[in-house]
Amino acid sequence: MDIQEERIKEIIQEWFENGNSASDAGLPACPGFVYRRDGTWKGWNVFLNIKRAANPAIYDEHVNVDRLEDIAFARVQIMNAGTA
Repeated sequence: MDIQEERIKEIIQEWFENGNSASDAGLPACPGFVYRRDGTWKGWNVFLNIKRAANPAIYDEHVNVDRLEDIAFARVQIMNAGTA
């Protein structure tokens, strides 16, 4: 299994274990999952207010994480469709 596929599986596992939990402050433990479900997720850079010009390395890493999470979310939707 390649590193990308392993990371996608880790993301899905984390979402299944913690996706509906929240911090004491009421913030979702997995905001990317929670806000993707309701259709409002715009990505980690928007969520964290990161501008590419200010920190290109962090910005690009978040773009990569969003890409992997998009793949993971599509797989979760397929899994859920099979149980509906």
